[in-house]
Amino acid sequence: MFLQRSVIVAGGTMQPLEEFKEQLFLSAGADISRIVEFSCGHVIPPENILPMAVTVGPSGKQLDFSYQARNTLAMLNELGRLLINVCNIVPAGVVCFFPSYEYEKLVFQHLEKSGAIAKVALKKRIFREPKKASNVDEVLSEYSTTINESKCTQDKNSCNGALLFSVVGSGKLHYENLCMKAVNQSIGRAVRHKDDYSTVLLLDQRYSQPHIQAALPSWIRPSVQTQVKFGPMLGQLVKVMDILNRA
Repeated sequence: MFLQRSVIVAGGTMQPLEEFKEQLFLSAGADISRIVEFSCGHVIPPENILPMAVTVGPSGKQLDFSYQARNTLAMLNELGRLLINVCNIVPAGVVCFFPSYEYEKLVFQHLEKSGAIAKVALKKRIFREPKKASNVDEVLSEYSTTINESKCTQDKNSCNGALLFSVVGSGKLHYENLCMKAVNQSIGRAVRHKDDYSTVLLLDQRYSQPHIQAALPSWIRPSVQTQVKFGPMLGQLVKVMDILNRA
């Protein structure tokens, strides 16, 4: 008796698929002609999301968060300047994703020492994702409550919303695919409901490369803008915030 079997794997953040297909199907002897891919659009309309690949920071330095360059003073300082600029413009919630708790700790300590954290705190209440899983829900709940309030007070300074330092687990193809899966999961966290809206800033000059953008979710690719100068990127952000504030 011949039995025909099918396996359906569904998910919203499965790209890039090549390594996934190799490990799950082809290595088990499946015929590639039998593998069918289907992708549909997101529930949110395209105008509700503004994804930008940001290749340079406020001082004009090229953003390079590769393993070799991400710990340099130039990159850490540029990230601090960028966060200050973004938090001055974006109301409510901002989430900054890091590839590991170790790197998040290094960045936070540097930004605290340089004074960038104090400047951000004038506008945003700052949260950090805890390592202990049992504490995550409490932090996320407090972060959500803060951004839903029009005003908050921290150290007697008025602020508007919150900034969350978050960690998402993630060279060449193998590590690149692992990294892009983590990036796509981060993007997916920004928009859940059809009435959500979000700006996604991909901070690294490598996001301007076609093969990297090809690894992004299909529903976001047509909307991605590559910004090679910081000023126009910030101007676009201001324009969008103005439109939302008038809505």
